[in-house]
Amino acid sequence: MSRGLEPGKGYEYSVRMVVDRDGTAHEETKVVSLAAGERKTVSFNVATQAAKPAPKTSLTLRVPADAKVFLAGRETSSRGVTRLFETTTLREGQAWTGYEVRVTHTVDGREHSVVKTIDLAAGASLELALDPSESRTAAVDATASVR
Repeated sequence: MSRGLEPGKGYEYSVRMVVDRDGTAHEETKVVSLAAGERKTVSFNVATQAAKPAPKTSLTLRVPADAKVFLAGRETSSRGVTRLFETTTLREGQAWTGYEVRVTHTVDGREHSVVKTIDLAAGASLELALDPSESRTAAVDATASVR
């Protein structure tokens, strides 16, 4: 509603709609011409605006079956020799940088850990074999990157 319009004079309004769908902004603008006392309806067809699906990003870890796996400081609940972690929260062009993967395994009463710092881009897949009890993977703060 606009107040104070002069009778007999034409007015133009730009009406803009922005829909944030799956982290992607979709925008449509329509121009409406009106005169004082007129009423118009503006419709936007939100359903026809195709949202691009978020890419699947995955990290596969090969670890000892009873190892504990921590991603970004949080222990995961997954178990087994092969652990698959997938997400669609990363949007095209985004990446997790400096993402810490820690694997802890107890052998003969001693806890061994290996830490890898990775960069993982949206839509990428990374596979790592991490066994803290093996000296070749026991490097702390090693890095891996997939873009």
